Amino acid sequence: MPDKNLEPDAQRIRLEQHLNTERAKRDQLEQALSEFQHTGRRISDRLERLGGRGADLEQQRSLLAENLKLTQIELEKTETRINKIRRELSKLAADQQS
Repeated sequence: MPDKNLEPDAQRIRLEQHLNTERAKRDQLEQALSEFQHTGRRISDRLERLGGRGADLEQQRSLLAENLKLTQIELEKTETRINKIRRELSKLAADQQS
C-alpha cells in the first residue's frame, strides 16, 4: 500500500487518509449491523406473537440473516485493512527515526 515514490511525510499523510476512510467505513458497517440486529429482534418478536407463522416474516428474517452475515464479513475485512495500515504507519515512523 505505501507508495515508495513518495517522501515519508507524503506516505504518512496518504496512509492516515486511507486509515480515516477505513475507520468511517467501519463506523457505517457497525451502524448497519446494529440496525440489522434491532430489526431481527423485532421480526423474531412478531413471529413469536404469531406463533411462528408468517411466510413474509420468515423471508424477511432469512434476508436479514444473510445481510447480517455479509456485513460481519465486510466488517472483519475492514478491521484487517485498518490493522494493516496501522502496521505500515508504525513501520514508516520507525524507519524515519532510524
